[in-house]
Amino acid sequence: MPLRPVRLPRRLAAVAVSLSLIACSALADPDDPSPAQTTSATAALDAAVAALPASTSPVATLLREPGPESCMPWQQAYAETVLRLHTQMMVTSLSCEDAYERPDLYNDYRRFTADRADLLRQAETTTAARLNGDEQDFDSYRTGLANDEAQLAGDVGVSVYCAARQARFHTMETGDFGEYALALTMRRLSSIGGCEASPNAAIDNAP
Repeated sequence: MPLRPVRLPRRLAAVAVSLSLIACSALADPDDPSPAQTTSATAALDAAVAALPASTSPVATLLREPGPESCMPWQQAYAETVLRLHTQMMVTSLSCEDAYERPDLYNDYRRFTADRADLLRQAETTTAARLNGDEQDFDSYRTGLANDEAQLAGDVGVSVYCAARQARFHTMETGDFGEYALALTMRRLSSIGGCEASPNAAIDNAP
């Protein structure tokens, strides 16, 4: 299965444009915390909000662990986590160039995608099989992930979104993306009642 580029539908493109406009005003506010300050606060809050229902608030949704909402085989859960994290990176790269002072952030995301093509392709193949191999269903699934993430960024505001995603973006970009996604997957499965996570991953140290 060839690696499929994530399509940017009109809704996502419109949200991305609005995010850029919001960023101009949000980041100019001298009372806003810096990305580094907010990232530190986000890390401290992460464990406390991980188990909250997604509907509690947009911020709680932003800080939740990626992964399945119900128990599933770890290989399928891992593939879902990989695609969710990759989607987060895409929306971050489209939204946070100014916040991170990295004008080539989207190009960096594209290089990241090319470098991890095999892992991403396997995640797509596994997820497509879970969706009965239907190409249209898979496209809708990936588009839905992108739209949901972009909407989340719009709901919480660019300054908060970019600060909360900064540490994760850096970790995925510079570290072992596969091991990072596996650790988050195992931690997420372990939090679901009656779901036995396997294989035994180091699940306690992922930011």
